[in-house]
Amino acid sequence: MRPATLRPQRSLATAYLIWFLVGIFGGHRFYLGDRIGGRRYLLALGCGVGLPIVGLAVALLTRDVAGVTVGLVAWVVGLVVLLGVLCMAIVDAFRLPGLTRRANEGAIDPDQTTGPATTEPVPTELAPTSPATTEPPGSRPGR
Repeated sequence: MRPATLRPQRSLATAYLIWFLVGIFGGHRFYLGDRIGGRRYLLALGCGVGLPIVGLAVALLTRDVAGVTVGLVAWVVGLVVLLGVLCMAIVDAFRLPGLTRRANEGAIDPDQTTGPATTEPVPTELAPTSPATTEPPGSRPGR
């Protein structure tokens, strides 16, 4: 079992600012601790930018109808992927309050520096016992 990691609270205003500045790159997802979601943005953006570049290179290097057709298809697919990334970013603008709330569920209070926010009671079998009530090993009570 992995130990629980304590993270500072995330601000909704900061999440919106990051979304506005670098939302197309998934920066707000990285800020909120969603590395997989941030990587999805980067992967989709890389495909959306890379496909038109590859399509243009294929069209220019082959200079025949088949090459231009492949280049045009790659260009259109890349633009559709870019449009999808833009739609993901717009949808995330509406989802940011919930994403921030979920990111803060396991967070600690910034004013608290000594440990987790809640302390659980110690089970009785693990609680320390007083020396007067413990019998030495091997002895029988009542002797």
